[in-house]
Amino acid sequence: MERKDLLKLLEEFEKETWGYEETDELFNDMQLIYQLEKIIKKDVQTDINDLYQKIKLIIGIIRYKYGYESNVISNISGLNDLNEYIKSIKLSLDSDSNYLNNALDTINKQYYTFLNGLENLDFLSNNFANIQGHEGLALALDSLKSLITNKNYRKLISETDINNILIDYLRLSKKTNLLENLEKKYEGLIKKIWETSLLFDGKDGQFKLLFSNITGGDLIEHANDLLYRPEQNSCSLITSNFIATYGSTTRRIGFIYPDNSHLIAAGAYDLGSNVFGSGITNKEKATKLVTPAALEKTGIERAKEKNEDVLFSSCYNEILIDSMPCGICTIGFGEGDLNVDYNSVIELSKKTNLPIYNINVLDYKKELSNNDKEYLAYHAILSYLNINRSDILPMNEENQKYLYQLIDNNKETISNAFMKLRMNGIVNKENMLEELRPLLGNITLDISASNKTR
Repeated sequence: MERKDLLKLLEEFEKETWGYEETDELFNDMQLIYQLEKIIKKDVQTDINDLYQKIKLIIGIIRYKYGYESNVISNISGLNDLNEYIKSIKLSLDSDSNYLNNALDTINKQYYTFLNGLENLDFLSNNFANIQGHEGLALALDSLKSLITNKNYRKLISETDINNILIDYLRLSKKTNLLENLEKKYEGLIKKIWETSLLFDGKDGQFKLLFSNITGGDLIEHANDLLYRPEQNSCSLITSNFIATYGSTTRRIGFIYPDNSHLIAAGAYDLGSNVFGSGITNKEKATKLVTPAALEKTGIERAKEKNEDVLFSSCYNEILIDSMPCGICTIGFGEGDLNVDYNSVIELSKKTNLPIYNINVLDYKKELSNNDKEYLAYHAILSYLNINRSDILPMNEENQKYLYQLIDNNKETISNAFMKLRMNGIVNKENMLEELRPLLGNITLDISASNKTR
């Protein structure tokens, strides 16, 4: 330890205090720091090690009196007595080191004991929530908060970590240019959280998956496009509490990715990613400082604001990773071969040698939403008419309109029939079509573009 090291310490601390709220009390206590600088520069007789210990104690107390810790303490009613005690501490050159050491020790014990039991962070306001252009910052702040409030994440951090997270939250709320540094700081912890969070068919059937919907016409053809994207894969986090996927609502079949996937960027909104190259369009919506809990929370909030079903929502998130798929996942209602893509999924699994995972949304909800009913009616009607997705596009406008009217007009009856079969444990295409025959009779639909008759 040399005098230049002490001067550097004081210089860095002075810069830190520039972010504190300016008060007369802070100004007065900082005079002590400037006096210590003069002593270090001029009084070569002073024991440098004793001076270093005293400086550390003074800096620690000033932080509690005016720094980010003071923002935490002053906003929590349970720490009123500690707050008053901190304010009562007097600092001067003549302050005895034992007095300072006992004071700081008293503060640390009470503060960190409280942090260990801290669960409610309502006193932390997200200044960027719902502000366009700051979506990534809002998500990063929610993610920092979740490191403390989520019981599984909490197991991975210490009392000291909790304090650092609270301070980083307050710092980021005021200085947005800190985000990149904080992304690097928490990179290891975030990676560990994702690796320990993603699961399929966990306790009570809970799941958290990185899911990439295979949208558009032929399933096999479009799956091949997604399989060999060179630089990044785009997917969404879906969970047993929140399901929202990009693309068609009548096909929710896609790839899932490993729990150790490398996170490039993530956002609670569409990032406008270049799925066949690299990069994103909406950089203000993206961050690497993101937890599954924060993404899920934002998605649920957005869905509820739109009055949407949280398990069949349009409010999908986007996550960019550099990993290859590890499985194929279907999200449905246990409709099996009634699904018009059923055989294609089996074929895709054989071609890619990837296992199939099935999510039955009815395991997580008590009743069908309107979107659920439209989904079931779509697959039932197409199965009944013996047509597939690729047959719809070349239809003339009149026949397309008639098809979707048929789906809309019969979705309630079809859903009721499906639920009756499900209750009896006999859901399959054959049984469902038998239920539809009295309803639809010998109806047919010409799929040619030129023929307008039915």
